Amino acid sequence: MVDMLWPYYDEGRGFVVQLAGQMLCAVWINMYEACSCGARHAMITTFRVGSAAGSDGEGSRPVRSIEVLHSTCRRVDMLREKSYQYNHYDTFATLQAYADDAYKVDDTSLPAMFGGFSHPVEDSQELLKCCRNYLKRKGELVWTADSLVDCKVVTKCDVSFICQVDQQSVLYRISTTGGKLRCDASVLEPQLCLDKIRDGGASVDFPATWHFVHDGSQLFVIPSFPDHSQYKIDLSSMSCSLVESRRRDIYFSAVFQAGGDIVAIGEKLMAVYTLDRQSLQWVHRRTSGDLDLEQEIKVSGFADVGDGTFLISDFDTERCFLCDLRHGGKWFVVEPPSMSRWLGEIGLLNGRCIFAEGFVYACWDEGLEAYELAQDDGEFILGAPIVLEFPWQKFSDRRFMSFECIGKEEDSISAGCIVFCVIQGYFTADPFTDSHSLTATTVIVEREDAPKGKKRPVRVKHVDVAVSSVRHEEPILTNYAFAL
Repeated sequence: MVDMLWPYYDEGRGFVVQLAGQMLCAVWINMYEACSCGARHAMITTFRVGSAAGSDGEGSRPVRSIEVLHSTCRRVDMLREKSYQYNHYDTFATLQAYADDAYKVDDTSLPAMFGGFSHPVEDSQELLKCCRNYLKRKGELVWTADSLVDCKVVTKCDVSFICQVDQQSVLYRISTTGGKLRCDASVLEPQLCLDKIRDGGASVDFPATWHFVHDGSQLFVIPSFPDHSQYKIDLSSMSCSLVESRRRDIYFSAVFQAGGDIVAIGEKLMAVYTLDRQSLQWVHRRTSGDLDLEQEIKVSGFADVGDGTFLISDFDTERCFLCDLRHGGKWFVVEPPSMSRWLGEIGLLNGRCIFAEGFVYACWDEGLEAYELAQDDGEFILGAPIVLEFPWQKFSDRRFMSFECIGKEEDSISAGCIVFCVIQGYFTADPFTDSHSLTATTVIVEREDAPKGKKRPVRVKHVDVAVSSVRHEEPILTNYAFAL
């Protein structure tokens, strides 16, 4: 079986079959990221395995040479099961050689086609433009020392992320010292497994079952439904305590940190609660504002914008609201971007967003986006999104992405830059396995000075990239990350 194919890594499946003697054929088909032509691409390579030329450092395994005899790419049309979702609705499952005159071929007499494996995509006139762009773009994903930039910003040492699976919340940790990722192991080992007493499997649909809030050395695990218990985790000792909830019929649409408070939003704008740190019970906060506080709200995303003020977006519409806890919990309508592209289903923001020097950063399907939060004559406005597309195109769905700020350059002369760590886990496991692919990157966002002391993002560059995995039989959700 072909586990990975450079530079496509785990985006497809492949198999190897013996043709004759030392001559083998490998066929790999992309299964997850589709080309615009709608067909799959099959990479077909015949190669010859040479005799052992030496051994590894321990002398236990022979080292053999490989000679490529022929390599080509073909489009493949496949019968697909439309009911299966998550874009990999068909699976390349077997490869078989036909019995013919191959046994008569002297495989040692065939000349090699290439001296190595690194060769450009053939610019054939018969190759469709979209296919040529797809193959060349994928080839650009090969990373060398020249592809990444040095991080001169002091960063936090570790980033932890929560993996929700079945009735567990599993905590994983990645080292990010100096912006360099330390998750080279093929499978990450969990730091903590929290077995939740009540049902609460991973789901990409609204409502979210569990919410997570990191506060210093503590992590709070808060359920949406009032009949579930909440948990408090001491991250220094990795110990967990269960707290019985007495909030009765209060449902939480979102839970997050705003200033020094842990805030929960119910099903209406008037349903705002803060956590009492002594009793660990929820206290209702009075709210006000020149809008209908009885209107229902489903929070898709949120951001702490400083000084006890937070921003939320609605799950079903483009509506955004801002609440100032310092002034009686006053609500304001926030005008969304006029060129917004997300009408309907999942709202403008998704999950935890990060506010820095006048801009709200949010995960986007192919990187990050930044919205300027402005105030004009007492009205709040979100500016048009500044798209920070990642050159490393391994991020594809913001529902499964999480990120954290791990460093910021404080420079009074220049605008400085900000460093993020972004993580995405694949919701379903690779076919016939319990292995979920995991991609991570640290990026530097370069910024420029803007009016009113703001710092506008202008470009994004990768500091480091990594591909790993976690093992779970059930679907997973990796939508919360935090730094220590």
